[in-house]
Amino acid sequence: MYSAEICSKSLDFREDVDAQLIPVRLPKTVQEQCKAITRAFWLQWTAIWRLKPNGEYVFLEANPSPMFLHFEQQTGFPITQELVNLLMSDIN
Repeated sequence: MYSAEICSKSLDFREDVDAQLIPVRLPKTVQEQCKAITRAFWLQWTAIWRLKPNGEYVFLEANPSPMFLHFEQQTGFPITQELVNLLMSDIN
């Protein structure tokens, strides 16, 4: 499980060339909720949460095809390798 805070002044961070992605550790309860949502939708890979300014995590979506290269480049998370491993495990 990988999570990052997106720091941007834009409503849509994809339009902000100065947006920063900072790795964060989710609270254990939120991690468990992520796993439950992922299992409920039969997904292996998804993006889920949004953090409100008051510190509350809210369910945004269970996106079955979230973008990840930008996150990987900015955070160092080995997402591509994890996806390759996941795909390879399905054929073995």
